[in-house]
Amino acid sequence: NLDANMGNEADLRTLVDSAHQRGIRILFDVVMNHTGYATLADMQEYQFGALYLSGDEVKKTLGERWSDWKPAAGQTWHSFNDYINFSDKTGWDKWWGKNWIRTDIGDYDNPGFDDLTMSLAFLPDIKTESTTASGLPVFYKNKTDTHAKVIDGFTPRDYLTHWLSQWVRDYGIDGFRVDTAKHVELPAWQQLKTEASAALREWKKANPDKALDDKPFWMTGEAWGHGVM
Repeated sequence: NLDANMGNEADLRTLVDSAHQRGIRILFDVVMNHTGYATLADMQEYQFGALYLSGDEVKKTLGERWSDWKPAAGQTWHSFNDYINFSDKTGWDKWWGKNWIRTDIGDYDNPGFDDLTMSLAFLPDIKTESTTASGLPVFYKNKTDTHAKVIDGFTPRDYLTHWLSQWVRDYGIDGFRVDTAKHVELPAWQQLKTEASAALREWKKANPDKALDDKPFWMTGEAWGHGVM
C-alpha cells in the first residue's frame, strides 16, 4: 500500500506519468535488509509488543493515543523505549514472527556477527537467506489496510521481491536504488532485478503511450564505505 503521508495511488500515477512526459525517470529507494524499529504508534495500532506500564499508568504516561507521547523534563525523544518491555516473548511474537526476522527482542533468533546476519544499527534483520515458507508477518492480521495475501511456498525474500516489483508493474517505476547492499545476499538482489525487469517490460507493453523508451530496468546498490556497487 502507498502510505497516505505520501499521497494516494492517483497522485503517484500522475507523478510518474508527468515525469516520463518530461524525459525524467522515477527511481524508488528500496530496503530488503532490515525492518524499522518498533514504534509506540505501531505497537498500539497493530497490538504487538509489551510495556512495563499497566492499567491507568498506560494512559497517564502515553496518552489516549500513544503516538502523542512527548518527552518530559530530563527525557529525550528516545526515552519512550524505557517504557517498552523488549523481553516479553508472547507480546513480541505478535510482531513480525520468527520466520521473518532475527533480533535481540523477545524470543527471536539472535543476530549474527557477519555482514549478512548482523543487526545493523539494532534494526531487525530480515531473513532474506531463508528457504522456509514464512507466511505473512504476524502483525499483518491487525493491519486492515494491507492488500498482502499469503502465497504458498513464499519465503521473506520472495514476498519482498514480489511486492517491490509490483510497484514497477503497476506504475512503471524505472529503477531501484538499493540500500545496505552488502548486507543482503547477491542472489536476493539478482532475484529482485530479474522480477523488476520483467515487470517493467510488462508495463511498457501494456502502456506504450506512457513508456519513456525501450531501455531496461535500472538498478544500483550502495554500501557504507564502498560507494556504488
